[in-house]
Amino acid sequence: MSDLQSLPEHVTDEENIARVIFSPSMVEDSEVSPSAFQLRNLKKPEDYISVFRNDYVELSVENISKILSAPSGNTIYGYAVLNAGVCRKVSYKEIATEVLPHSTQKNPYHAGIHFSKAGSDIRGRCTDPDFIIVTRMLANNSILTQL
Repeated sequence: MSDLQSLPEHVTDEENIARVIFSPSMVEDSEVSPSAFQLRNLKKPEDYISVFRNDYVELSVENISKILSAPSGNTIYGYAVLNAGVCRKVSYKEIATEVLPHSTQKNPYHAGIHFSKAGSDIRGRCTDPDFIIVTRMLANNSILTQL
């Protein structure tokens, strides 16, 4: 892990972010599946996709396992790297994205990809065809690293 004092308060466009990828649910033909960028309906519906601020942390199975556990029936496959500026430019019709920091004591390198439609936040599972196109665009702009 890097020196926390060098961690900027805001996620810049130049920064890279990394989405942890679980297999088989987020892998499709050895590529990042759009499902890696889907929001889920949990007890409190998700309002962002969790990512690591990749420029400030070295991801490994050990580091990831300290913070996350794989969903039932899945294992940690690796991570998908995406540039934050590219992520912010991914949009389709009224669906837009934003990357914001979500630092916690357990994970100071935590950030999130937020989605909105016509200025309103998207929360939980979204089946809007335009949202599904955005998740595919995010997956297509990601570089998969297997651990």
